[in-house]
Amino acid sequence: MKQTFVNEDGRTITRMDLADLGPLSPRQRGMVREAARRPVEYDEDCPPLSPAMREAAERMIAAGTRHAQ
Repeated sequence: MKQTFVNEDGRTITRMDLADLGPLSPRQRGMVREAARRPVEYDEDCPPLSPAMREAAERMIAAGTRHAQ
């Protein structure tokens, strides 16, 4: 499901899953698989989340909320 909203900072965010893209070509499927094997990298100004912060973010995403409860 594709969902677009504006957050409290005024940024437009679009969430979607792969089903929103329609059928993928074999080449595109390979690109998705290749990307899934790559490590996640962080910028200096965006350090990795702590396990607690990651769990909270995953709960918020699963619940479809904008703020932690």
